[in-house]
Amino acid sequence: MKIIFPDYNNCLTNLSNSILKHFGLDINHPTLKEIDELLNNDYENIIILVYDGLGSKIIDEVLDKNSILKMNKIKDITSVFPATTTAATSSILSGLNPVEHGFLGWHMYFKDLDKTVALFKNTEKDTNKAIEDYNVAGEKLKYQSIIEKINKETEYSAYGLFPFGLGSYETREKLYNQIINLTKIKSKKFIYAYVEEPDYSLHEYSIKNEEVKKLITTINAEVESLKDELKNTLLMVTADHGHIESSPIILKEYPDIFNLLERTTSLEPRAVSFKIKQDKQEEFKKLFNKYFSEDFKLYTKEEVKTQKLFGEGKENKYFSDALGDFMAIGIGNKYINYDEYKEDNIVFKSHHAGLTEEEVLVPLITISQKDDPKNGIIREIEVKDYSKLRLLANSFQKIYYKNRKDIFIDVATYTQSEFFELSQKKNDSLCLVYEFDNEILGLIEAKFTNTSGQRFNNYESLLSIERLIVKEEFRRQKIATKLYEELLKYAKKRRVNRIIIKAYNFNDEAIKFLESINMKVLSYDYEIKL
Repeated sequence: MKIIFPDYNNCLTNLSNSILKHFGLDINHPTLKEIDELLNNDYENIIILVYDGLGSKIIDEVLDKNSILKMNKIKDITSVFPATTTAATSSILSGLNPVEHGFLGWHMYFKDLDKTVALFKNTEKDTNKAIEDYNVAGEKLKYQSIIEKINKETEYSAYGLFPFGLGSYETREKLYNQIINLTKIKSKKFIYAYVEEPDYSLHEYSIKNEEVKKLITTINAEVESLKDELKNTLLMVTADHGHIESSPIILKEYPDIFNLLERTTSLEPRAVSFKIKQDKQEEFKKLFNKYFSEDFKLYTKEEVKTQKLFGEGKENKYFSDALGDFMAIGIGNKYINYDEYKEDNIVFKSHHAGLTEEEVLVPLITISQKDDPKNGIIREIEVKDYSKLRLLANSFQKIYYKNRKDIFIDVATYTQSEFFELSQKKNDSLCLVYEFDNEILGLIEAKFTNTSGQRFNNYESLLSIERLIVKEEFRRQKIATKLYEELLKYAKKRRVNRIIIKAYNFNDEAIKFLESINMKVLSYDYEIKL
């Protein structure tokens, strides 16, 4: 089995910080470059849709290459540690690492209460009785969510959709309808939506079960249908963790170890915290490794802290006491229960929170639903276009400057006076733009000329393409082709014999495009630097 540690520069926490950054809020940790670039496209609706347990390896195993979830996966990222719902969803919702927000596992020990609490249920472990007359996690581990920050500190709106709590949804179909209805509100917004499946089914049946595979295929189809209902939306689909087939070890069946424990185990069955009786630590360590070293890596509390398994950041005040003396982290196919085989009245066939790639890797899936730019219009430029075209045109010059600083300088492509001259629709020049939804996505500029006065050339009417630019995020959508085809119409009306364009050898994308429209190499320029 391949062991993977969380990458706290490429994990769920970083995804959340990209959202914070986009809405102009302070960030706590690095962002994800790929998401930052996508968010620059100014979507009205930004959605994170989390499917509990739908790790990368599960998608790889179950779905075919043409499924929407596979086709739109831009990369794998990691969960946090432990790879479990309490820690991971709290990191997404807070933008903090587990060491900071303190939601360390399903069951967590609080020294001031001297009790181990099921954080999401507010019950005491092993009794299922309400722990206090208040929500322990809600009070002690309280943080301001990114939803609250967006609503309180920006002019925008944010929503959280959950299958529990106030305003919860009852079915996935109702969730999707809620999402669709929210996106129809005409304002910029962030939506976080959490789905309990396939985690529950994976725990009960494992990934080998055909019904579970059908469920995952159904989820894929549901995302496909949801996508079709969204407009001007960036939909990001991910998971809190993955799953691995596993079977239980019952600690009570090992009395020599069990009798060394000061209290019940806590955190997670594959990320287990042990508090050991005084002066028994070495004995515990030897016995544990004797029985379980093939399936678990045992860390001391100090090693956990030194290796920053729970991430960078200021320690939550309850963090250190919750760790106990040792942590056993799953690297095989076992999980540890304190004294019972069953959890929630079932024997789990699959689990998570360990360090295998099956558990740690989660997909980063992005589905962009901008209104279809293929429905744009092509027209000649106007003076009023200057502010819109300036940055687009400058990106053209930056390609040349970046690749040949010895030749080109980083200067604005058009001054305002030059642009005014170009927009006057003179007989020897033509500049067309591709406009969609009041945004200019592309430009083609050309000059009409001829070979008159050239002694060694036949007379020809020529059209020289000076610039052909398409916004980077809208490339490979036939916009350049449409601009060229429209230019071709003008060329035919003017009885042009040949269209010419100069392409530098470093501009691979331009060369591929010119070849795709059947342009041929006319000549070669050679150079030697002295």
